Amino acid sequence: MIPRSLPELKQTASLHFDPSNRNARLRMFHKGREMHHPMAIADLKDGDEVVIKMDRPNGLQQAGDRVLTTHQADYIKHPARPRTPPAMTDDTSALSAERKKLDGQSSYTSDYPRHPSAVRPPSTSPPAPFSMHFMQNAAEPVRHSSYATHFPWHNTQPRPSAGEDTASVLTDAMRGQPFSARSSYADDYRKREAQGMPPRALGNDTASTLTDQVARQAFSGQSQYNVDFVKHSSDCRQPSARPDRGSSWGQPFAGDSEYRRHYKATLEKPSLVNLRMEGS
Repeated sequence: MIPRSLPELKQTASLHFDPSNRNARLRMFHKGREMHHPMAIADLKDGDEVVIKMDRPNGLQQAGDRVLTTHQADYIKHPARPRTPPAMTDDTSALSAERKKLDGQSSYTSDYPRHPSAVRPPSTSPPAPFSMHFMQNAAEPVRHSSYATHFPWHNTQPRPSAGEDTASVLTDAMRGQPFSARSSYADDYRKREAQGMPPRALGNDTASTLTDQVARQAFSGQSQYNVDFVKHSSDCRQPSARPDRGSSWGQPFAGDSEYRRHYKATLEKPSLVNLRMEGS
């Protein structure tokens, strides 16, 4: 099975390949990279192979057995490759073998030469007469433009006046009556006249508002709020609807869902990691 930590994997490899613990150092490689960090165990998958390399008893004898840092293990230094020889030297000319005089022109000037302006030759065909115009061939007897056709001018007469400016706006019923000098606002919204004080209620301010029956009773010392909103002793909560604890209470937690209990595979293959000694 896949170990849960890097020391556990190292202990398993040591017990399998070096039970007497004669070698001082054991190195493990996964996909060509040495496993030296504790988080390297997370990269192991089912069926992966871990190569075991063990140092010799008499110490470090090979160049590949030197102690590597994290940078050296992760970033392998590749040998230097020979540099590609240049196609020419810096003093070699990029011009062709034909030695010609430099004309001082760019490729744009050579490809797009400027042509001199030429005089347009006179037309040999006679001018078209006005009688050949399309308006001469129209069906209407009178020629009109498109604007005059779509937007004709309407000759309308002004409406008759309702009256003269000097005529009076009074009706025949209002004629001959005296002028009141009052506006419509003053007629519709009249100012209210001041009225006297309303009659006072019977009694004085110091008289009690209690009736004779209430006055003969003992003073309770309670406000109307306390009388109407009585404070109850209980919390007024409804009884709990939770079912009683059955036989399953107190048993250890299975840690499994109902789906896994009903649809569990009959044969579950455990995840394995293969250990192989270097050279075998």
